[in-house]
Amino acid sequence: MPKILNLEKNTTIVYGPPGSGKTTLAMLSALDYIKEGKKVLFFDTEQTFSVDRFIQLSKDKKLLDNLLLTRVNNFKEQQMQINTLYKLKNSVSLIIIDTIGNHYRMLVKSKPDLANRMLGSQYRALKDLSASIPVLILNQVYENPVTNEIIMVGGNISLENADQLIELKKEPRQIVFKKENKSRFFRITEEGIHLV
Repeated sequence: MPKILNLEKNTTIVYGPPGSGKTTLAMLSALDYIKEGKKVLFFDTEQTFSVDRFIQLSKDKKLLDNLLLTRVNNFKEQQMQINTLYKLKNSVSLIIIDTIGNHYRMLVKSKPDLANRMLGSQYRALKDLSASIPVLILNQVYENPVTNEIIMVGGNISLENADQLIELKKEPRQIVFKKENKSRFFRITEEGIHLV
């Protein structure tokens, strides 16, 4: 299967609704690196990473050895872990955050200023790191109740920090490369994502 994302040394944000294929796309991107013998750091903030699905996609359980899976339980922990990533820049080849907005959504309801400052700080640290290592950030969306517009969690804070911005749509399944103004339809199968 050809690479879907071109993850060079930059920050790529992929956003979309639940079930749109974000995590599958992230796992496939991780496998692109792991199959070359490289290590990938995968932050799981939603506690939904499925080892079984990863093995199904990779067809080789041994590839798990090059996946460093980190579970993140709250936004403060996420902040601390992202702030220490520079220590790993020589030992991993790709960093994936799945998703950056999960814990942010909980904090922004009660402390919006603090949540926005923390999110901005996390994006700055990831952007600095992306000069050396590709960073793939997955993000959630919500629907504006007035306009029915789909909006990425973190709004402009998220938008301002994307070198590549990709939206995944669920029905019909579509991958939209926002900055290039291109799109492709796709299917999700047991083997992964197939462009159509």
